[in-house]
Amino acid sequence: MKRMYAVGATVFLLLFPGRLFAINESTFMQEYEDAVAPFYAAGTFGEFTGTGGVRLSYAAFAQDNETAALVILHGKSESYIKYAELVYDLRDMGFSCYLPDQRGFGFSERIANDDTEKVYVESFDDYIADLKIFIDTVVRRKPHARLYLLAHSLGGCVAARYLEKYPGDFTAAVLSSPMLQINTGAFPPAVAFALAAAETAAGKGAAYAIGQGPRAEGSFYANTVTHSLAL
Repeated sequence: MKRMYAVGATVFLLLFPGRLFAINESTFMQEYEDAVAPFYAAGTFGEFTGTGGVRLSYAAFAQDNETAALVILHGKSESYIKYAELVYDLRDMGFSCYLPDQRGFGFSERIANDDTEKVYVESFDDYIADLKIFIDTVVRRKPHARLYLLAHSLGGCVAARYLEKYPGDFTAAVLSSPMLQINTGAFPPAVAFALAAAETAAGKGAAYAIGQGPRAEGSFYANTVTHSLAL
């Protein structure tokens, strides 16, 4: 397990340094429309049934001369569409890329439909069960000499738990800012978890946590994750 994290953290930098660069920032929109968008549109888009019968969507970009396969897990409030440029950047390296939309996100089915900003899952382990189904029924439709995992934020937490349960499924893994601990704000974690358990027992498991609610619109200039302002 430790070896997977150590190897995974350096595998792309050491083995595949040539294509880990985005398209040119100064001509981004034109290059995206001319190159990235057509490549993305030529992918395979489908659905599979997750645990509990939930309908889940995915995108796949298979390579004829594959060198390895890569499963990409998105973060909270994301979808596989966010990673169009990444799969384009990996095209010449022979990576076949597989990207599921996790339950409640993107094009996949939601369980709680009263508020589109609300994320609800009956059990966090449903994410792990969904990923196992995806690996076994979609990714492994064809054999892969090497299978890597790249996961961000929420996806990183899902990936960490998956690797604990199924340590032999991936050659190596890269976790980007994995959500391994929840920020419980003014409540100590033990208090927050007790409150959440009490609310769930009272039939309010799909409600916002105490003190939480819909997200307020923020300013682009306060955004810490991108500097690419569309003009």
